[in-house]
Amino acid sequence: MSTRSSYTQLLNRHLRASGTARDFEQALDAITAELLAGPTIDYQRRREALATWTLETENWQHILAQLPVLTSHRKPISDDRRRLAVSAYIWTRATEGEPDFAPCPPHIAPDPALRAVWTRERHNVFHWLRTTDYQPYYGALKPLLEDHAEHLTKAIDRR
Repeated sequence: MSTRSSYTQLLNRHLRASGTARDFEQALDAITAELLAGPTIDYQRRREALATWTLETENWQHILAQLPVLTSHRKPISDDRRRLAVSAYIWTRATEGEPDFAPCPPHIAPDPALRAVWTRERHNVFHWLRTTDYQPYYGALKPLLEDHAEHLTKAIDRR
């Protein structure tokens, strides 16, 4: 017997013994009905559409223009490495994918050194976007990236 089926049997036994099996099944049925009633999202299609995509330079400059002026000693995040790193963030929002699976930009992928820099930058950007309470600059950047991801997904889904 597999571990999975033994856990299922254990859960079923516990639910029956506690008299909550019916409540549990009703809750599952309600969740299933809600999921089936909603729109179907083709995440594979989104991943394919964004397989070689990176945030366009013009759009990156437009996003940067909306950010507050830095008052600290930190340098701005306007360089091209950050543009490519935030492209991975937008990819994760559009595809509901994991950051580690975001495709490396095609012009970087063949070069191990450039790929390592991109991976490090991607990791840094994701870190700062997760800790926006401590980084107001990234706190202002995050909703702009999420808006761009939403716009992008709508365009892909309409095709």
